[in-house]
Amino acid sequence: MTIESLLRQNFGRRHMNVISRARSLVYTPDDYRIDRRLHPGLRSMGGHGLKPFVDFREYAGELRWFTILREPIERFISHFEHQVERTGYTSDFMEWMRKYRRSNFQVRMIAGEEDLEAAKQILDAKFACEGLQCEFNKSLLLMRHALNLGGFSVNYIKASNVSKGRTRQRIYDSFHRYQDELNDNNDLDLKLYDYVRKRRWPEQVSDYGKQKLENDQSRTFVQAALPIGYRLCQIQYVTFRNLVYKPACYLQKLRSPRHRERDVAEEATRGS
Repeated sequence: MTIESLLRQNFGRRHMNVISRARSLVYTPDDYRIDRRLHPGLRSMGGHGLKPFVDFREYAGELRWFTILREPIERFISHFEHQVERTGYTSDFMEWMRKYRRSNFQVRMIAGEEDLEAAKQILDAKFACEGLQCEFNKSLLLMRHALNLGGFSVNYIKASNVSKGRTRQRIYDSFHRYQDELNDNNDLDLKLYDYVRKRRWPEQVSDYGKQKLENDQSRTFVQAALPIGYRLCQIQYVTFRNLVYKPACYLQKLRSPRHRERDVAEEATRGS
């Protein structure tokens, strides 16, 4: 959410949080083809429907990918915490692990399946940068550098979507009860995280310059009020999304093949 907010405040209407028209909720090349016309000057995209394992065909060369990986056990527990505190889920942690498919979530988000090697290959082939949540500020600087964003402001007022951690703390207090299950559910994610932390991350830091990264971090992230220009960009983004993008997507869904077939059938009925 913090990165999403940064993209909005820097690019305004030229940022897009994608809306998939497919029932699978995966954003497709056909969606992108239409959205390029809806968003003149499009600079950035984000959202859960945007998956790097999708083949964007003739548009693939236009896209440069970035993500931030999280320590897998921490991410897994946080996922449970979110479901408890935001949706009122009441069953215990073990039942949640059995009921919901949340294992190896980061590998599946990247590769589309629980395939560690495929996830590594996609990171190597498509991603300009992979950050680490435990090094969040440095990750933002590396992102700006790798994507050649120039004057992109990475400074933020406070991190978004941060929980108070009450449920998480209860899990950690009884960690010994769940440790084997946690490791089993996240074995591929743990290996992917280790791959990025030990190989990809040092390469990115070296390319940026280790001492330069430390210096830039110390002088970049200062607490200050958000400039009026960035606030206006946020307003511009929200206005365009609600008044143009969402209605356009809704109308397109109405004109999907299923709806067109229904219209043809209804027209034939009226004609008879």
